[in-house]
Amino acid sequence: MSSTVSKILSWGNIPQLLVDVFTKYSASEALVDGDIRLSYRDLEVRVIALATAMQSNGVGPGDRVVILGSNSWQWVVTALACWWLGAVVVPINHRLKSLEILPIIKTIRPKMLFIGSDSKGGSLTEVFYSSDDQPSQGTFSQLPGSCPLVDFHASGQNHSPVLWDEMVSTVAGEAVLPALNAAGSSLCQVLFTSGTTGKAKGVMHSQGQVLFCSGAIRSFQSCDNNDRFLVVPPYSHGFGLDAGILVGLMYGMSHLVARSPDPGYLLDLVSKERATVISGPPALFASLLVEEAVKPQSLESVRLIATGGSDVQPKLIADLQKFADVYSAYGLTECLTVSGTGQGYSPEAIAKTAGKVVDGMAVSLVDQWGEEVPTGETGEVCVAGDGVMLGYLNDKQQTEEAMDDHGWLRTGDLGCLTEEGDLRIVGRKKDMFICQGYNVYPAEVENLLLKSNMLSAVAVISRKSRIAGEEGIAVCVLSDKSKTQIRELRLWARNNVADYKVPSKFIEIDQLPLNATGKVDKLILQAEYS
Repeated sequence: MSSTVSKILSWGNIPQLLVDVFTKYSASEALVDGDIRLSYRDLEVRVIALATAMQSNGVGPGDRVVILGSNSWQWVVTALACWWLGAVVVPINHRLKSLEILPIIKTIRPKMLFIGSDSKGGSLTEVFYSSDDQPSQGTFSQLPGSCPLVDFHASGQNHSPVLWDEMVSTVAGEAVLPALNAAGSSLCQVLFTSGTTGKAKGVMHSQGQVLFCSGAIRSFQSCDNNDRFLVVPPYSHGFGLDAGILVGLMYGMSHLVARSPDPGYLLDLVSKERATVISGPPALFASLLVEEAVKPQSLESVRLIATGGSDVQPKLIADLQKFADVYSAYGLTECLTVSGTGQGYSPEAIAKTAGKVVDGMAVSLVDQWGEEVPTGETGEVCVAGDGVMLGYLNDKQQTEEAMDDHGWLRTGDLGCLTEEGDLRIVGRKKDMFICQGYNVYPAEVENLLLKSNMLSAVAVISRKSRIAGEEGIAVCVLSDKSKTQIRELRLWARNNVADYKVPSKFIEIDQLPLNATGKVDKLILQAEYS
């Protein structure tokens, strides 16, 4: 870890952070999830108990542990127990379907796999199994090795996973000690993100990189042990895991678990628990403001709002500033914190810029030949520094394509630097779009839709959406019109693809337009259908 990071942080690794906060804030409230209320001392006891149980099941430093489930107190305890042991946290978005999860599991080959529920409380155990007559959905009947399946809620009706409570309660012997000597350069998490090639990529982060990106947020956010932090983004995303769970720990805040993104539920939770800090994508806050008009004074306890992830309208920021200070940040899965706004920024500046680059990071804007462009001119955003990923798991080629020999990461985003030194993101080099706060790659969605065997060709484009920020449109060529109708494809997609990836509209045409090189001409499709 560099000297720059050490100026921001006082911990060399995550286990050191855990020991420190468990001791310093022992009597303070750490976690609230419905009727479950844990002090930092309670949290420590549960983390050590689970870590001890995991160790007795063969989990040790460097082993990979998958967590699949919506936000819950068990999710938090599991992640912290992994880090206590020096193991590697591998979160999977609970909204993915088995068709999307299976390749990730095969790539990771986890030592242990934890399963929770979806955001509606339904069991996710069944997603790991499918009958022989549904091969298109994938099957988990043969998990890698002897990987135990641990269910948070004992809700797998047709299968027999290990039950969380039983695993913890049956462990005997001395409690496992924290991995205080873990190297800052050691792998601690793998976050999967969709890729432009249609294949999910595992982004590897070290202990030092995760601590840096979480700690760097302190440069534009001021919180303390008295704050009550409502973390809305899913823990499977860096916004929820590192900028949520870990940032809350660093400040000794009380972490309020959001079980659902429903705005009515969230406002009730804010009001009941007197939340002072809320994080989430812009679309979330637009929905909260609509709901707040029906439930006035629901946001009166909030003093700080953290957002980012897609374009923001200045009016939204101005409306939010009537309730609280607002800051936005820019980062990506490959580098979780690059820049951020701070106090004193106008609604226009927060909406149109990503703020100042944080200490320990550097940004360069380059043209198509790799030459740096002048201030104010647009170029591809390249970043280097303490927060940049280790690379892509088991994918040397894509790692080399994304990063040069000097550690510069090509983000694929287009931006410019203002005269004031703020970074402004103006677009994306490729056609990725952001729906409901999630990155969506058309190539991946196209590949998934082709697995339905109903299409001979498909192209996915995007358009603006008032609710979701952006949404997809699938322009489809059916393989056999006499046997398949577009509504059947839509139903298949809803059953097999994560909901934020499912296009909002399916359009049937006879043939996709091609450009001079023989590739699908998405510019024509964009002009005609978006």
